[in-house]
Amino acid sequence: MAGVTSGDIECPVCHDDFTNPKLLPCNHLACRDCVLSWLQKEGGQGGCPLCRAPILSSTQQGQGQLATMVDSLPTDFATAALVESHKVLNGPHVCDVCQNNIPATSYCFDCSIKLCKPCASYH
Repeated sequence: MAGVTSGDIECPVCHDDFTNPKLLPCNHLACRDCVLSWLQKEGGQGGCPLCRAPILSSTQQGQGQLATMVDSLPTDFATAALVESHKVLNGPHVCDVCQNNIPATSYCFDCSIKLCKPCASYH
């Protein structure tokens, strides 16, 4: 199985790792803030930055706050988890709690921290 590439976790708009990736109606992904900025720039009527397909239906356009409408788009939690796991696997593998450069053996997804064996037992 091939590893994760930057294209798998990189937003095509901001070219950074996805942050709160939103699934657009055309099935492209973009960061929530990128979608919001794009729609604000286009007066709420902008299409997908990649294919120009409408992001909001004609009935949604002009109906309320753009942020609320962008938040109603589905979040791609699988991609968000992929970004987080990529950060963990490619970052330093030392305990974030005791800070003694002890190798981390566990990761807490709730707290987003790496833990050595002693810290994991207390955590």
